Amino acid sequence: MSSASGLEIEFEGGLREELTSYAGSALLVEAARRSGAIARADRVLPGKKNPKGLSQGQMVESLVLLSALGGEYPEDLQTLRQDEGLATILGYQLPAPSTVRGWLDQFHDEVAMAERPSQGSFIPQESKSLAGLAEVRSQTVRTYVSAAKPDRQVTLDVDAHLVESSKKEALTTYEGFRGYQPMVVAWAQTGLILADQFRDGNVPASKDTIEVVDEAYAALPGRPEGWEVRVRSDSAAYEQRVLDHWAGRKWTFAVSADMSPRLRAEIERIGIEEWQPWAVEKGGFVREWAGGGLRPEQECREARYRALSLPEHSDSFATGRVVLRWRRSEAVRGRDQRLADERAGTHRVAPRQGWNGGTQPSGAQG
Repeated sequence: MSSASGLEIEFEGGLREELTSYAGSALLVEAARRSGAIARADRVLPGKKNPKGLSQGQMVESLVLLSALGGEYPEDLQTLRQDEGLATILGYQLPAPSTVRGWLDQFHDEVAMAERPSQGSFIPQESKSLAGLAEVRSQTVRTYVSAAKPDRQVTLDVDAHLVESSKKEALTTYEGFRGYQPMVVAWAQTGLILADQFRDGNVPASKDTIEVVDEAYAALPGRPEGWEVRVRSDSAAYEQRVLDHWAGRKWTFAVSADMSPRLRAEIERIGIEEWQPWAVEKGGFVREWAGGGLRPEQECREARYRALSLPEHSDSFATGRVVLRWRRSEAVRGRDQRLADERAGTHRVAPRQGWNGGTQPSGAQG
């Protein structure tokens, strides 16, 4: 090709234009690669038996992308594999479903599973491959802390939730259906997962709470002034040794308490003048709190830790002996009496450390 100045330019090939409905995935891919997580997967996951095909990091990246784009099964990759634009973003074609299933098999340790007892629950030893994935997860946490420089306050949300499954290996959960009950510890302020443990459906939700939460804390990179740790959990963590452990680490915690007859009796002894207003719920129900109604000298196990009851998902962290209750307001008396009677006098209780001495739980919303 000649120009007016006599400069000759010859084109070979050229840019190729592709269309995709998943252009936004480019940001996720770039973030994953820049975080070092994909490169970390190549280093820490066991080497592939067949060096051909995608690398370990690309397999991890493919499954992260599958989940982000709404996929639930390896077979969902088949549709994504047909998107040439997505392949252009990645620089490779996504793996076939059969390839993914074979890759996932490496995380299964038949030797560890052989230790399963004939009866009762069982959590196998983590395989080398799973430990490698934990390293990849920790890499993302370290990168986030280095880049975002978050506040030193860390809230660890602990949750063991049920996942229904039709797999023949799935065991019966306490709800009666077959499935699994993984435990996850998330950094509430960021949404990052710090630790997880995949478990059979018949494993008690309270099992290994100390170990999994300690693993989550260990995933946080060190900082000179340390981390200010707060833990939130439902009643699965309502065990004396768990609370003693967290108290020994000087962590603040909020744990839903099982409403035992003795604890209920102590709550019901709180005088009406001790209840303080907190919030009014939709429908006219009043939320109130009271402090100091539980005697410190009482012998029952439930009162060793100061009891606090807060609504679920509350960000409040207060200290002292506090109980929340719901009662009917005058506005709902006589209206939908059945519902009002069901909710009147409802209490929520949780062991809690620390109390700010104010007139209501800190962070309470009116």
